[in-house]
Amino acid sequence: NIIDIRSAFIMGQGLKLSVENEADKKSREYQYLEEFVKFNNLNEELPQDLAKEAEVEGRCLVRLIPDPEKKQIAIRFISYSANNYKITTRDNDYLKYDKATYMSEGKEVVLEANEFVYKRFAGRVDKVNDVMPKCGMVLRHVEDLDKALVDWRKINHLFAAPTPYFKCGTEQEASKLQAFLEKIKWNIGKALCGTAEFSLVGMTDGGKDSIEKEIITLCKIISGATGVPVHFLGLPDLMSNRAVSTDLFEFINASTNKERLMWAGFYEELFDKVLRMAGTISEIGRAHV
Repeated sequence: NIIDIRSAFIMGQGLKLSVENEADKKSREYQYLEEFVKFNNLNEELPQDLAKEAEVEGRCLVRLIPDPEKKQIAIRFISYSANNYKITTRDNDYLKYDKATYMSEGKEVVLEANEFVYKRFAGRVDKVNDVMPKCGMVLRHVEDLDKALVDWRKINHLFAAPTPYFKCGTEQEASKLQAFLEKIKWNIGKALCGTAEFSLVGMTDGGKDSIEKEIITLCKIISGATGVPVHFLGLPDLMSNRAVSTDLFEFINASTNKERLMWAGFYEELFDKVLRMAGTISEIGRAHV
């Protein structure tokens, strides 16, 4: 849920091409990019999917694959968790990505700079391959929250099922009453007369409040670390009376602003490399954005 919400705010309504001059829309480069966007479903679900993957891994690597038959270029997401790829830089410049290397079906795949687009969304600026996703910092808290909810459910289940208890004078009387109750299949709601003293016994609620406080505290920590407001985590009652809808959305907008800008740079680089690569498979020639 956290990843879905963050990716939705990061990507918004998806990807749209724009130009400074309306006349540029008639250019071959712009028309080619429009076809490229449709060819790769960039005008539909793919940008959201890539944003979700980047939230999981803290990075995004896509491969550019020419399709000479259709005179287009396909892009394919390469998962770090599945391929454990490594990005190498050029001339000790951490901003110039030179190659991407990973193993696929037992064979080493090496992508040159013009064959891939790579963007980091977390970690230190100069640590190209050392990335920790933002949500990764609260995984333990999310797991603890899940466990606390399970414990809370178990306690509530026990509280909801108190045990009938009959206090008898002798062991013989207790055995006789037990046999009688089993014979008539007695349950609460049926009238019963006798000399035994009846009561309902159950567990104390000593730990119930502690677990409830733990759940609320964990939700606050997760919200603060991820930028997702607590009411999106299912706790609208924690919102202050002074909080308004605009303030809540500003919170998550501020938390995802950096990622939105980085995705804009990602697609600018993607379009630039696509147009350059297109010159080898189409007639539009070598061009740039």
